[in-house]
Amino acid sequence: MLKGRATFYLDGKTVEAGSNTSLYCPPNAEHGISNAKVETVEVNYFLKIIFQ
Repeated sequence: MLKGRATFYLDGKTVEAGSNTSLYCPPNAEHGISNAKVETVEVNYFLKIIFQ
């Protein structure tokens, strides 16, 4: 998470994260991301995908 605040969903649990936060999502896990605030806020994040 580079900028903003977002709510992350992972296997039935949710957590709110902000700037400079790193989260791990294991392969084949049910997951999602959404804006954590009601008003429009820019959320910047990047994904690192590792193929084995």
